[in-house]
Amino acid sequence: MKKALLLFLLFVSFVSNEAISQCGQISLIGEFNIWGDDYWMTQDPINQDIWTTVISLNKGMNNEGAADIIVMKFRADTAWTVNWGAESFPMGIGVQDGPNIPVPIDTNAVSTDYFVTFNCSTGEYNFANVSVTAVRAYAMTIDGVLDEPEWDLNRTVSKVISGTVTADPNEVHFGVAFDDDSLYIGLSVKDAFPTFYDMGEIFIDGDNSGGPYDAYDLHLRFNGPVVTIVQGPPTLKTSFGFALTANGYSAELSIPLADFGITPTTEAQIGFDIIFGDSDSGTEVEYMMSWVGGLENYEVTSSFGTLNFADFTGLDEFEDYSSFVALYPNPSNSNVYLNLADDVFNRNVNAYVTDIAGRVVQSNRLNFQSTGDQILLNVNQLTPGIYFVNIYGNNGSRAVKKLIVQ
Repeated sequence: MKKALLLFLLFVSFVSNEAISQCGQISLIGEFNIWGDDYWMTQDPINQDIWTTVISLNKGMNNEGAADIIVMKFRADTAWTVNWGAESFPMGIGVQDGPNIPVPIDTNAVSTDYFVTFNCSTGEYNFANVSVTAVRAYAMTIDGVLDEPEWDLNRTVSKVISGTVTADPNEVHFGVAFDDDSLYIGLSVKDAFPTFYDMGEIFIDGDNSGGPYDAYDLHLRFNGPVVTIVQGPPTLKTSFGFALTANGYSAELSIPLADFGITPTTEAQIGFDIIFGDSDSGTEVEYMMSWVGGLENYEVTSSFGTLNFADFTGLDEFEDYSSFVALYPNPSNSNVYLNLADDVFNRNVNAYVTDIAGRVVQSNRLNFQSTGDQILLNVNQLTPGIYFVNIYGNNGSRAVKKLIVQ
């Protein structure tokens, strides 16, 4: 977020605060500042109806309603005489005296950051999420196959920053995870014509400082299975996996955190971005897309997005629903079944089997469709002993069941 604000301030230095459109001076106001002082937006120097800003939100700002929603509105000249609101998110058309805009936040992250665009002439607005949360990872295999339960590819690389999109527009989704030693990045690319000129680039600002590259920053590029360190320690030991899929390809990357002085605590944030280049011709890159930043990424780290570290397996962050889950037969020496007594999980869940010492010996991505679902859990590879089946839902639900393997 520091880097995004730095870029924002640099941009402001080139734009006169005295220049106003016919709409007046535009701001955001809402729960994030207890409906108090206006959060000013910056006017586009060419189209003076366009206003932008970067805003950082956290769960401590909520003072009413749902814990994972912060409501706000646009208004002009610090008065309610002219204001815009709507119920839709992340984009919509605000209307005079419309409802508050519901902006979701990640309650497991330090902050959720948005790049906000508003057109005061049409009322059109857009909230682009420029933060991502890395989840706690266990037993990752870096082979390019995104089959680990930790992968949640909930961010897209879609901002065109150069060239012209081809007749085969690519879809790029990514997710991030971490453990005490490494940061893991997973990429899924839909591409009908993959070539070795296609490229992906990973950018990290380890101390979240912005500005020119320093010893805490990293820029990696991969073409197919070949990885190049553009900026960073030449002796860096990364692990990379690449695999072709039915509609394109996927990739996994592991980066050691200690080399950049990063300690992955739940309070830590780093700068992060991805650029992807597509080459259908196989001779040159026709166009490039990014998650947040642009071509300035090659010179400075100021416009990267924000990566939060969050341990989703922390017990205090989950509500215990162990009584709603049955595990049988127990004891068992082969397969066991999980049965859901109520709809307390939001479909997809992560299930970790741990031994008596707390070590993860098996991880699974499961899907509870509805009450009464019976899901098979194969434990015939486990040695006899006492284990615990830990289930974590995306909606904050948790269950732990003791398992005896004979």
